[in-house]
Amino acid sequence: MDKRMELLLLKLDEKLNKQTKLITEQNIDIGAEREKTKFKLVFFGVEDNGKLEAELVDYLKDTVIETGIHLDSQEISNIYRIGKKKMLKTALSSSPSQHCGKNT
Repeated sequence: MDKRMELLLLKLDEKLNKQTKLITEQNIDIGAEREKTKFKLVFFGVEDNGKLEAELVDYLKDTVIETGIHLDSQEISNIYRIGKKKMLKTALSSSPSQHCGKNT
């Protein structure tokens, strides 16, 4: 009976390991998909003059709001310079189309 129990436990362990591996791979795929679906904006001609990241976020937020689209600072998840030119790339946590016409 001990041999049967050991064999059963071994089979269960193998099956559990396969399922864990599959779930882990699916989670990695979901993370990669989520990264692809971030909404990105590129701003040209931005003078940063040594501004802190928070100041750049506020500047870009105000620029977007001027177009009539409501945007909160918390929705800007990344902001970074592209090359040596005056370009900033941002990633938004939600679709800008969700905010069109909702400027208060």
